[in-house]
Amino acid sequence: MQLLLQGWLVVAWGHSPFFLGIFAAARLAPKIVLTVPAGIVCDRIPRRTLLIGARAGYALASLIPLVGLIAPVPMVWLLAGVVLAGGIHAFDLSSARAMLGDLVPRDDMHAAVALNRIGQQMAALLGPASAFLLISWAGAPIALVVSAMLLAAGALGILPLPAIVHAAGDMRMGSAGGGLYRYLRGSPVAILLLLVGIVPAFIDKTVALLLPSVSGGSTATMALIAPELGALLMVSVLAVAPVRFGSRALIGVAVCYALLIATASVRLQTAEMLIIALGLAGMASAAISTSAHAGLQVLVPADMRGRVFAI
Repeated sequence: MQLLLQGWLVVAWGHSPFFLGIFAAARLAPKIVLTVPAGIVCDRIPRRTLLIGARAGYALASLIPLVGLIAPVPMVWLLAGVVLAGGIHAFDLSSARAMLGDLVPRDDMHAAVALNRIGQQMAALLGPASAFLLISWAGAPIALVVSAMLLAAGALGILPLPAIVHAAGDMRMGSAGGGLYRYLRGSPVAILLLLVGIVPAFIDKTVALLLPSVSGGSTATMALIAPELGALLMVSVLAVAPVRFGSRALIGVAVCYALLIATASVRLQTAEMLIIALGLAGMASAAISTSAHAGLQVLVPADMRGRVFAI
């Protein structure tokens, strides 16, 4: 919801493609800059505390653009909220992922990650549609308030979870990064899982950005939805089926994913082939990311999980 609402306000208030570039930079730059510090903080303090603070900060950041309705230069307030949300995202992402390993037994990890991914896919499908309906029915300000209420409810929902404190040994800021690098150098499987889990995400985002320019009308709409539906189908299967992908199997699925994306790129003129290829690619991408995430949860020590998942 936030992504659609913020993009809507950039267009409505900026009246220039220039502001879309500033908006993208304001969203991404804080995430990149704060990635490693967020992981270090996540490994030093109780993750539940960090996650509650991040979700509450999200709610505050979503309300800041409302000031632009009554104050001069509304784009400044919108970008301030976007920058704050981008910075908070780094802490929210690392703490949420790391905390899953604190709460779920190792034997149930794969199913838990798949269930978590189901929630993400449902949000990706329903969130933008809900935001659009709210904008059409009640306007952007009401939509922002509703999204802030949902974020605040998410923060309150974390309160009953246990606060687990890890005895991490020497966790000084100066040695934490070196500890991570030493661990990754000695664990090639962790590096493989990181790479296999990250690369499809970059490709998915690129394809989503390029599709509207190469496909039109209903084809573009279905091409954007097909990977999400394919991913939702795959993670639903992984949540209930005892399917586990080892390192070699993950590489094989990644090769299939690359071939499917290449097929979609070559057969853009055939709408049916495009949609089918992207749907299957979404299934492969979900299998890769779910298995890689579950493998990292089991493999990485608890006192280093925040830094690894921040990456």
